[in-house]
Amino acid sequence: MFFRAWITAEQDKVLAAQIGRAIVQSSHIQGLFACRRDGRVIFCNEAAADYLARPRGQVIRRPIQDVLAELPDRRSARMLAAALDQGREREFVMPRPGAAGCFLRVRVLPVGRGSLAFFLRDATQEAQATLGLRRKEHRLRLANESLRLAHRAARAASWEWRAGEALRWLDLAAARALIGLPRQWTEHEKLRDWINFVDPEDIDTVNAGLARLATEDESVYEFRVIGADGRRHWVESHATASDRDASGVPRRLTGVTSDITSRKAAEAALRHETAELNQAKTHLQLVVGELNHRVKNMLAVVQSLARQSFGNARSAELENFEDRLMALAWTHDILVDQRWAGATLDRLIDGTLAPHRRKGADRITADGPHVVLDPKLAIAFSLALHELATNAVKYGALRGAHGTVSIHWEVEDRHGEEWLVLEWRERGGPPVSPPKRRGFGSRLIERGVTGEIGGKAHLDFDPAGLSCCISAPLYAPDPEREPLSHESVRRKIEGLARPTEEPRPNI
Repeated sequence: MFFRAWITAEQDKVLAAQIGRAIVQSSHIQGLFACRRDGRVIFCNEAAADYLARPRGQVIRRPIQDVLAELPDRRSARMLAAALDQGREREFVMPRPGAAGCFLRVRVLPVGRGSLAFFLRDATQEAQATLGLRRKEHRLRLANESLRLAHRAARAASWEWRAGEALRWLDLAAARALIGLPRQWTEHEKLRDWINFVDPEDIDTVNAGLARLATEDESVYEFRVIGADGRRHWVESHATASDRDASGVPRRLTGVTSDITSRKAAEAALRHETAELNQAKTHLQLVVGELNHRVKNMLAVVQSLARQSFGNARSAELENFEDRLMALAWTHDILVDQRWAGATLDRLIDGTLAPHRRKGADRITADGPHVVLDPKLAIAFSLALHELATNAVKYGALRGAHGTVSIHWEVEDRHGEEWLVLEWRERGGPPVSPPKRRGFGSRLIERGVTGEIGGKAHLDFDPAGLSCCISAPLYAPDPEREPLSHESVRRKIEGLARPTEEPRPNI
């Protein structure tokens, strides 16, 4: 027994000497443990025990398999066991047992007679840097793939050019699809070769766009290219000088070139449509101008015929007729001034009542929201207001010195439609009584509002003063109803006109 123990001790001394030489050959050693061929640990320093998360006394002189079985991290135990089984020199990084997020670099060296030495040192920073680099590489791969997808979706391609080097497309497949490059071309083709695909008429545009980068940070320019397949299309380049030398000369350019053929086609179509629209507007203005001229001539002819028809014996009726005709002509002038886009109600009221306000501006009041009437409504309301004002001057509140007229309007919602409601109220004039029969003015108001614009008109002959309520839809014209025009108004006037034996109120 003694002899065997002596032999074993001598062998351990030899092994320890070999381990010492291995230590001298290794650098940056922090922890060390060694085991014989039979797996028993014969050496372990404090650093190695700390790295293995075991007390040193529980490691030395014990079988390495038992030590590994007690390690708190099974992954680390498997890696050390695999190195022990292989029995050859190797180096690897493993998680540090019992320390989450920390790592060890392990170097295994054979030291003779099947024995192995395990050198341990902390590699947490190294492993974290390697892990971070791998994550960055993964993100870069994802970014490159996203860039390819973006290029494909936007029909674009990115590129860069460095001084003294060739232009390089960052996605050659996208560049081929964009410009129509030969499939045999690589990313290392010369810049002058790429320029050969630019339409000769646009070479100066490209050169000017690149030249602007000498003094500007960015440059955008459009040009045409002719691909290897013979197709000609438009592209747009956004270029920037991403690096300059000390004197400010660009050393590196980066840019994105995208296909804008569809946009250019749309712009050309829009310009063509705009030109046609302007031409149509010009023609329409000529037609409207001619129509306005003829309408005024027609009104002058109607006035002349009226004077001849009424004669001197019917001067009162003639005066009323001419007043109505002038109201119609004045409304026509407003619509012409607005290019038949409509007229505001307050302007119609001001124009209709302007001759009567001279007798006392405070006697006539008008208030309501801003309302724009289409031509049909404007003519109907203008004629109605003229009849009411004429009646007020001759027989109503404006006949005397103390009567007043108040006009108020508002817009109401009636079952989803906007209706204009206007109220005319007279006070302080002679007593009012219902007429025995309807006059021309009342028929013009009621039939004009009801028949022409689909509205309603109600006259109230209150003894204190005449009231009239007119309501009509603002934006709901009846397509089956005859459009209001000067001709239709003339026919209505002719149909409403009835000779009377004695003068009577307009209303």
